[in-house]
Amino acid sequence: MNTPIVILALPKHDDNFTSTPYQLALKFAETRSVLYVSHPYSWIDFLRNPRDAKLRKRFMATRSGGNIEMSEHPNLQILILPLVLSINWLPPGILYDWLCEFNHRIVINAINNATRRLGLTEYNFINSHDYFFAHVRKKLTSVRRYVYQCIDPIIKAYSARHGRKLEAEAARYADLVISTSPSLNERMLEYNPNSFLVPNAANFDLCNRAMDPETGTIPSIDRLEGLKFGYVGNIERRINYDLLIEIFGSVPEWQLVMIGPKDISYIPDEFLSLPNLTLLPPVSHEQVPEVLKSVDIAIIPFLCDEVSAQIYPLKMFEYLASGKPVITTNFNPEVIRSLGATVHIASDKIQFVAQVNEISMTEDANHQTERIEVARANDWSQRSGMILDLI
Repeated sequence: MNTPIVILALPKHDDNFTSTPYQLALKFAETRSVLYVSHPYSWIDFLRNPRDAKLRKRFMATRSGGNIEMSEHPNLQILILPLVLSINWLPPGILYDWLCEFNHRIVINAINNATRRLGLTEYNFINSHDYFFAHVRKKLTSVRRYVYQCIDPIIKAYSARHGRKLEAEAARYADLVISTSPSLNERMLEYNPNSFLVPNAANFDLCNRAMDPETGTIPSIDRLEGLKFGYVGNIERRINYDLLIEIFGSVPEWQLVMIGPKDISYIPDEFLSLPNLTLLPPVSHEQVPEVLKSVDIAIIPFLCDEVSAQIYPLKMFEYLASGKPVITTNFNPEVIRSLGATVHIASDKIQFVAQVNEISMTEDANHQTERIEVARANDWSQRSGMILDLI
């Protein structure tokens, strides 16, 4: 029997970009029923922007105790959670603990009601990095196995205030823990000996559409003149802005295109003033092949620090699946080393220029095929199978 799966995930299903847990949910749904439970919004979120469609949907769910809606896959349903109290700003102590349990009860009741309505008499429960709700498992009914999935380091002060303690609890009481990078797995082993590494992957079939002559491109990128370098993802703390300023400030004929949600507090003015920089808003996951088809070289310009050493980005295999050459910093040596010659490594401007020159002189169909085959071997179908085997 293919046991149903319930996933409580920090990334929301209707975010502007896809995520590890949602891609896994789509794959799991090919063989079983899946309920995806997005991290809830707070009352403060709603009161700040009551006309926002996503927040109004959560407000309606508050009135009913949670609403179930369909997704693009017939076996995957979405649970829209009620609004909860905003409490993360509180210091550790009795008040925070009491209100935290109050929020937990809202989520627990919504999940239990939804699983009853869906007739899920037994299911495997995955908490995918939603450490804010570390104790939900304790009072869920009908759970067969409890899995905690660690997909990112907890870095920002807002998240770390309570998150590190809660994540330790979420991992400690799990039947098994799954991490997306070697360094994250080492940390999880401190909490739970049943910890395993299952790296991120890519939606190969989707991103490989960049190779299809029928796939369109992005007009605003097409209009740019010169060699085009593309980045798709969060534009925030992890980006090495100094490196990009040094490279693209000195080679004005190159075009830097960055697409994704921006955290302006991390982006220096000097970077924003680059004349050959194009910042575009987030695109849907379905449009990623169009973006990749529109650029010449894909880049991952992450800082090489303790945080980035724990990252295993989805975009690496999405880039490779498109067939495009990839230049990356050596942000996670263990991960980068495993990819061999299919990616180009550059830690400074001189190395970056050298890698571009190498690509221009050596790029051929064989290199493109090698990249595509590496991506094909790291598809979500393979990763979802690994997780199901572990469960």
